[in-house]
Amino acid sequence: MLIWFCGTFSPNEVHARILDLTSSFCQRLVDYLESVHAGDFLLKVKEEVESEVTAAETLDDYCNPTETLPEPPLRICHKVLVDTCNDCLKVTSWWSRFHFSVNDLLLKSNVHKCSMNCNQDGSENKAHLYRGCLDNIWGKCKACFLHPIFKQTEIDSDTGHIDVKKTESSLNTFSYLMTYLLRCNTDVTSLHLGSAIKGVLLYVSNYVTKPALKTHVIFETIHSMFLSHSEMIGGTESWNNKACKLMTKIVNSLSAKMEMGSPMACMYLLSNPDHYTNYRFVPFYWQSYVHKTRNACELKQNNVSRTDQPCT
Repeated sequence: MLIWFCGTFSPNEVHARILDLTSSFCQRLVDYLESVHAGDFLLKVKEEVESEVTAAETLDDYCNPTETLPEPPLRICHKVLVDTCNDCLKVTSWWSRFHFSVNDLLLKSNVHKCSMNCNQDGSENKAHLYRGCLDNIWGKCKACFLHPIFKQTEIDSDTGHIDVKKTESSLNTFSYLMTYLLRCNTDVTSLHLGSAIKGVLLYVSNYVTKPALKTHVIFETIHSMFLSHSEMIGGTESWNNKACKLMTKIVNSLSAKMEMGSPMACMYLLSNPDHYTNYRFVPFYWQSYVHKTRNACELKQNNVSRTDQPCT
């Protein structure tokens, strides 16, 4: 999702104000950014979270948070006796469960592991469809992990770039609230510079209108399926069964790589497949419209300046 703030400064104005590190605007912006997204676990470090989750998973009443719905918050009690009030104790207990659920979700969904497609001995897991983030001539992570750590939010006085406080190198920035509600991997970032805004808009547009797979991607997928299922191909089953299983795996792999956009998925789920309509849309030429509008405005301004009359 993309959230726009109405009535705020333009990216150029924000950039100019950020460069003044002593201004109240700069401090208020930092406080806001730290309040809406973070880059570390909630009130704990990674080792503590791993220990707690491992212990909890051995209990009979443990539920994987990625497979359950979020528990709604309780109504806040306004009584004075907090320690003896049952309603207040329930609210405190809910917050404790909230903290544990968020940390459990971050550990399961957000922590990046460069060795996810490797066996315990470090060899490549051929059953994995993707070769992993280290599959390059440099042997470096394609996702640029591990990320730099910042004990406090830092602002570059020359470029205006903001590095928000972040204490976990294996996590991207995210929102605790969005993690609790969506219960999956999420990334949250602030788009206060023009280049970042354009980049995200282009990414979202390309993702929604995702084109067909490239030819080299299709052949790479087929090749990887043959390599990962060589034992099945050389097995004792009939060639008809082998061909059927192999084609099914190739089609499933290609479908996963297409990453169909949510608008298209919703369209098919609502029984609205591709179809023709009886509507004809009129082409709208934006550049011609802007040019004509500017000429009309300039002409009006010239007339007002000649007659010395206020513009209405």
